[in-house]
Amino acid sequence: MTKKIIIHIGTYKTGTSSIQYAMAQSRDELKQQKIHYLDTGLHPTLNKHLGFYNLSFLSRHGKSLSPMWQGVDIEGLARQEIAESKCSTFVISEEELSVPDPIIPQKLSFLKELGQVQVVLCVRRQDKFLESLYLQFMKEPGRRLRKTFGDFLNDPEIVKRAEFDRIADLWSDIYGRDNVTVLDFEVVKAENKLVKNFSQLFGVDATFEFPDVRRNTTISHEMAEIIRRFSIVYPKMRRANLTRALNQLDIAPAKEKYVPEPMAGILPRYQNSNARLKERYGVDLLKYSSSVETIPHAERLARNLRFEKRMNRIFMQMVKKAHKEQSWDFIK
Repeated sequence: MTKKIIIHIGTYKTGTSSIQYAMAQSRDELKQQKIHYLDTGLHPTLNKHLGFYNLSFLSRHGKSLSPMWQGVDIEGLARQEIAESKCSTFVISEEELSVPDPIIPQKLSFLKELGQVQVVLCVRRQDKFLESLYLQFMKEPGRRLRKTFGDFLNDPEIVKRAEFDRIADLWSDIYGRDNVTVLDFEVVKAENKLVKNFSQLFGVDATFEFPDVRRNTTISHEMAEIIRRFSIVYPKMRRANLTRALNQLDIAPAKEKYVPEPMAGILPRYQNSNARLKERYGVDLLKYSSSVETIPHAERLARNLRFEKRMNRIFMQMVKKAHKEQSWDFIK
């Protein structure tokens, strides 16, 4: 029996947290369907296979991503786990594997010796992808992001993360074009059935019921800007604590969603990349157009002013709550 090994590499902000949580919480039940969500490299709380990303991180930086993976023989453990399992399909899921670094797929090439490898890459229209990525990175302590959204978009490393055709090519070079599947996030998440639709690609029975889905909560641009400015004044601030304090506020929904001005120029920037993605992998991101209209100068200033006012209200609400509860742990 030829074993099938599925490597789900993200990308970021395509429902990976929900998929990984569902798969991890159902590991025992899925084994009854001969589907094995690998224990090797699995982060105990994040439910994703960060240990496999550590293989390339260790090679690139000469040290492990965290003490958790120090001295852990991921390759050896993976070989043993797959060889000893009675399952026919094995799933590895980690969005960090979509970082455009050729070392990543190279370090996982040993998996070809253990079975038929299928790489799954889920992509998202770049305007929504990069906006969500910015908000996600702003709240992650390890990123130490202090750039504005506009500067973030111009970062060469960030530009590469949104060139999905090149990311897919890195994996095709190792595993073959026919073994790389690219999916459109907007299509897969249709009818709010992201986990069910995605899990069926892993071979999960369509009637299988997963536990309640856990979602990665997105912060607003106002919250992101508060975190960004705090990080400049307090470089050693506890970013996770500040994010938690902001999320705990009882904030009334905004009358209008703030849309950063640079959003309008994102999709045109990736037109050539998306054309190549469609040609090579059959996913058409060219069909999407930016929903950001050209805004007159006066209206743009008015929108920015409303954004600043709303951000200040959120900030003052947080300060009042912290003062009342004598809880300032986010800046200590």
